[in-house]
Amino acid sequence: MNGLLHRKKAILKRLLSGLALGAILSIALPAAELVTFTDITPAQAAALIREKEADPLFRIIDVRTAAEFAESRLKGALNIDVKAPDFKDQIVTLDKRGTYLAYCKGGGRSARAMNLMKEWGFKQAYNLAGGLMKWQEEKLPLEGARVRVAAPVRRAPGPDTSTYAWLNEKKSTTIPFRLFRNHVHIDVQVNGGKKLELILDTGMPAPGVLLLGGAAVRELNLAYAGEALIGGAGGGTTPARIATGVSLKIGDLELKGQTAIVQADDPAEAAPADVNLEASGVIGFALFGRFVVAVDYDRLLITLSEPGDFSYQGKGSSLPLEFVSNFPFVDCAARLADGKAVSLKMLVDLGAAHALSLNSGAQPEIQAPVKTIDFWSKGVKRELHGHTGRIESLTIGKHVLSGVLAGFHDATPMPLEKDGNLGNDALRRFNLIFDYSRRTLIVEPNRSFAEPFEAAMSGIQAERTRANELIVSHVLPASPASEAGLRENDRIV
Repeated sequence: MNGLLHRKKAILKRLLSGLALGAILSIALPAAELVTFTDITPAQAAALIREKEADPLFRIIDVRTAAEFAESRLKGALNIDVKAPDFKDQIVTLDKRGTYLAYCKGGGRSARAMNLMKEWGFKQAYNLAGGLMKWQEEKLPLEGARVRVAAPVRRAPGPDTSTYAWLNEKKSTTIPFRLFRNHVHIDVQVNGGKKLELILDTGMPAPGVLLLGGAAVRELNLAYAGEALIGGAGGGTTPARIATGVSLKIGDLELKGQTAIVQADDPAEAAPADVNLEASGVIGFALFGRFVVAVDYDRLLITLSEPGDFSYQGKGSSLPLEFVSNFPFVDCAARLADGKAVSLKMLVDLGAAHALSLNSGAQPEIQAPVKTIDFWSKGVKRELHGHTGRIESLTIGKHVLSGVLAGFHDATPMPLEKDGNLGNDALRRFNLIFDYSRRTLIVEPNRSFAEPFEAAMSGIQAERTRANELIVSHVLPASPASEAGLRENDRIV
């Protein structure tokens, strides 16, 4: 599993704030005695927060817009806009056994959200009467200096001319891309400055960009509005900063008022945070959520166009997309190494370098084959481990890929991914058209379709450091690398 994949998804789901909630008012009525599905006062809400703060099933839901949420919020709140078309889709992914506190500006929208949660089978929810206005009147603490980003508010927002502009009359733009280690790299000019190489990624479900630090990013002189701790797969956090009002120019398209999440790094070091990617960051939903995105691997070109102007006339297969918090999913089928057939719901992940990753145990049939080799991947603070093996076939629409290499790992760290994810080593065998507005992925087999799936068999995994040294991080037992005498922490010169 690609290390960036773990990092970026956790960033989008688990940006943590660091401000203390402060002193909470004591009240006569214990929170545990509150009647469920009722309005409660700010003092009662504060007591509820204090009583439940260690409960993993307690969540604070901010049902306002993303813009309101960015200005100020309750500590630890999750932003799910009650007026968003996918409000129910996001809410019902939460544990219905939990305890929830909903709030908005004045209490009206959150009352509606609370009542909907009751209708949808939740067991315990409350509405903050008077909303944040009443909360502030009682001088209770808010967050405003630090930003927490949860699942993006809308799955596929309609065009908004205040946030982007075409620099030509065609209202479309075609740009070249570089395919590096199965990642799609595009040039993006940030704030009118130098161009950065960013990875185009459907697995980046938030508007804006994630930047990995380094000298090129520091030279942008971004205006930072706050800080955050970003969490990753396997646990642990690393600091990041939030910049707002960022402009992005991609070909003849300019995106305005974007947010950049910037991973903190050491100013004394020139390299970006992940030198093995040779990229300065990631961009995804900022493009996929608003435009039709066509990826032509044969010509190494990407075309962005308005959904209303797009009409497909080709012979490719149209696959329906489903969305969970702006992550796109597609139905596939696989025949495993033992011949068993299994239907799969797969995250479409353009930013994953592998072909296929399957969550062992997500279905009883999904198990690693007898013959595998080990692989390792990085989270923010710890490594994850799995096995790579070959399956008989993978069917995408009406197209069958044979002898596909699949990674198998424990499903526990990746619950969002359902059965697994479909990575770029499989996707690059098609020319692709992503049309989120119609919830459609169009696939056209290209000249790489019949290429065999291969994996490095040396048994060595090495990582390039910021000092540009290549260091051995893992050696597979009984592999050519092991027989040659290579050991972990060896430096390759």
